[in-house]
Amino acid sequence: MRGQPPQTAARRALRGVISLALRVFFRRIDRVGVERVPARGPVMFVLNHPNALVDPGIALISLPRPVSFLAKSTLFSIPVVSAMVRGVDSIPVARRQDSQGGAVDNTRTFAVAREVLQRGGSIAIFPEGVSHSAPQLKPLRTGAARIALGAGLTDLVIVPVGLDYANKHVFRSAALLYFGAPIQVEPIASGPLEAGVEPPREAVARLTARLERALADVVVQAEQAEALALADRAERILSSVAASAGAAARPAAGERFELRRRILEGYHELKERHRARVDQLVLRLEQHEDALRSVGLAGFGAGLDAGLDVGLDAGLDAPRPGRRVASLRAQAFGLALLAPFALLGAALHYPAYRLIGVLAVRFARDEDDMIATIKVLTAMLLFPVTWVAIGALAAVVTSAWRGVVIGSLAPLLGYAALLFFEALERLIGVMRVRLLSWRRRDRVEALRRERRWIHDELVALAQLVAASRGDPE
Repeated sequence: MRGQPPQTAARRALRGVISLALRVFFRRIDRVGVERVPARGPVMFVLNHPNALVDPGIALISLPRPVSFLAKSTLFSIPVVSAMVRGVDSIPVARRQDSQGGAVDNTRTFAVAREVLQRGGSIAIFPEGVSHSAPQLKPLRTGAARIALGAGLTDLVIVPVGLDYANKHVFRSAALLYFGAPIQVEPIASGPLEAGVEPPREAVARLTARLERALADVVVQAEQAEALALADRAERILSSVAASAGAAARPAAGERFELRRRILEGYHELKERHRARVDQLVLRLEQHEDALRSVGLAGFGAGLDAGLDVGLDAGLDAPRPGRRVASLRAQAFGLALLAPFALLGAALHYPAYRLIGVLAVRFARDEDDMIATIKVLTAMLLFPVTWVAIGALAAVVTSAWRGVVIGSLAPLLGYAALLFFEALERLIGVMRVRLLSWRRRDRVEALRRERRWIHDELVALAQLVAASRGDPE
């Protein structure tokens, strides 16, 4: 891309390392609406910021174009992190809160960002200015609007991108990038503003407000975390019933994201008009989860594609049991073959894995948005150290070349352990449901009936919201 700095070998290598680390940490990284991003011309990506340094990492490997990031200047003085932000051509931004509230000068920062755009390149910015775990967006800073308006380009577009995580600090969960409709920027001058010259405040305020609305459209947010949790539970049930109606898996990530957002939008309206009915639904959702917990099925498949809810609604005791039994036997046989390698890999990597979790909890200091960042960074350090140590120990005990071979095989054994335990969790979950279906058919049927009632009530309430807004059903 002609507008970006050249893709050096160091940048490509760093991008590869970050990509590997994040694609191991997250089981899936989905993109929805990526076709909305122009293939050419200047583009500014604006993203929400719920997950500290993981957010720019996800953006680096998932945005469809090479980007330069605007990053807070304090990152450039942190060992290791500094090398990473410089390695991906980040542009330092001075923030007032980092200078004890004193005045800051970002003239050079804005000039460099505008130069990238004027060459037809793209930049990425997190306009909230800070990572956080609040259920709502923070007020946007004006930097994005000031850069865009000051570039003086007639073909500049801003693409809002929502970052959404299933469980943002949980290993092997999922991430989603949701691309919104591009915003065409109307320049305030026939060319770029001179260095140090700021665009009119009124124009900056209008564009910032427009960006805030656009970003809100691609982010799931709620006034209270409890409402967001309710939307997550309701979405799981609606998605599982939809999947069991004929599809082999849950609806796509983008469809589930839209579903959660619609549930949240309707929740606040329904609480005002139909409080008793909503309270009853919330109570029965909680009771349903308690019932699942009482039979040992709560939380099955968390972060995985295959969930308990799909199994319950699809009915594992449907016709053609012989094929299902054969499938379970094949899975069990495959796991048995993989088990020796997986158990060895787990034993070798478990000390580092546990230490990573302890360090993340200790250094995050109750800041949920920092946990995943600490886990990923420490994993990028401790696992290679583990592999080198294993190879060195093998070399001392046997020979140098055997140590090299064993050290090289250690990552593969770790990957085998990862595949094994994920497949084992799925198999155990399915077997639990099958066993419960055989031994307590009445209990399973009661769970299905309750789940169906919750589903139908959610649909009915959604229709009430649509009717009140005059939307077609």
